[in-house]
Amino acid sequence: MHPPENKKIHFIGIAGSGMFPLACFLKEKGNFVSGSDRLFDAGRAGDTKKELLEKGVELFPQDGSFISKNGYDAVIYSQAVEYRVADFKQAKDNKIRLIHRAEMLAMLSSFVPSVAVAGTSGKSTTAGMLFHIMKNRGKDVSFISGAKLAGGKQYHSGDYPLMILEADESDGSLVNYSPETGVILNISDDHMEMSSLLRQFESFSSNIKKNLVHSVSVKMPAGANNPRRAVFDNPSDYNILKKDKNGSDIEYKNVRIRLNLPGEHNVLNLLAALKTAELYGIPAKDCAKTVSSFPGIERRLQKVGCSKNTDVYDDFAHNPDKIRSSISSLSPYYEKLTVIFQPHGYGPTKLLFRELISAFCSNLRKTDELYILPIYYAGGTVSKTVSSDNLAEEIAKNGFRSEAVTREKILSKIKPARGSSAVVIMGARDPSLPEIARAVTESIGK
Repeated sequence: MHPPENKKIHFIGIAGSGMFPLACFLKEKGNFVSGSDRLFDAGRAGDTKKELLEKGVELFPQDGSFISKNGYDAVIYSQAVEYRVADFKQAKDNKIRLIHRAEMLAMLSSFVPSVAVAGTSGKSTTAGMLFHIMKNRGKDVSFISGAKLAGGKQYHSGDYPLMILEADESDGSLVNYSPETGVILNISDDHMEMSSLLRQFESFSSNIKKNLVHSVSVKMPAGANNPRRAVFDNPSDYNILKKDKNGSDIEYKNVRIRLNLPGEHNVLNLLAALKTAELYGIPAKDCAKTVSSFPGIERRLQKVGCSKNTDVYDDFAHNPDKIRSSISSLSPYYEKLTVIFQPHGYGPTKLLFRELISAFCSNLRKTDELYILPIYYAGGTVSKTVSSDNLAEEIAKNGFRSEAVTREKILSKIKPARGSSAVVIMGARDPSLPEIARAVTESIGK
């Protein structure tokens, strides 16, 4: 069996982090691909738009006009697309097959054996590490990720019969996947109640065909397929020899490995990649030869600048676990930490309001600073019953330097520090956040 070829496929919300690589992958496979996105209509996400056009993807306004190109075989959408969107209505009225993004990914992964990396945090980094290791050890695997490798691609169409992909739980679609190997990194609060999350992960684990790689903290019941289980973070298998702000030296099964990514959470991501690579015939001693060259993932605690004793990081942290991991990874190495946080939606902010307060209050120092930007709003119908002001005020009540601030005023708040310091821009979904990181670096340098 082979992936779709010579098909006509339209993507609603093509600029999304999960939609863009899937569209590009299908384009490379010889399909006609078009797309629309409300960010493009609003004059945003210009870099993504430019890249799609350069690849020959045809773009339309999100007004249903794509239907002027007759003969579509399928329309791909994501959870972020509301049913009232004109493109969705046109597809339905014209009886074009509507396929959820995750369903399409699952279909692609059924054509060849697949490794699906799941978990609340660390999916992009672990999938990227595994891809980097396998490709550099002679296995040209296919790859579709929710984030780009730093300076690299977000997808790859390889010749080796294996596909590495992320399996996302945020939209309830984790249950669609039936991979040869499933990886469960962790399970924590993010987009939905824990009971719903656990049901998804249990369903996912029961669909795995051969291997389940999981953390010692993840307790999944035996599934119908009863896959072979492998714990990746068994304490007897590894030891962290040295840590610094740029990464860690670890010993894994008597092999010394240098990882040039900061934080213990990235050590765990690496352990998951190492254990999975072993299942596909790449031992730790061979993995070690290529791990040190792994460039990291864009917007995953990515250092983007340095000026006047201040390092600037761009980070995808948006849920409590990610926030805790990022702050704890940097705090030991800087006298002062300034966090610029943009909540990634009204629903998630309301759901995790208390957990977000706890994440900041339990990890920031009283000398650190927190600035909270307005909640990211991508459009559509949503209940705006919570605000960044609410969040900042509650954190400030605990004695921390916390303030809600607009984008227009954020640069005036960031001043060069006397000692070593770091500024971290945190948030998800908004493609313009890297622009703030660049602007902060330039502002400090003036």
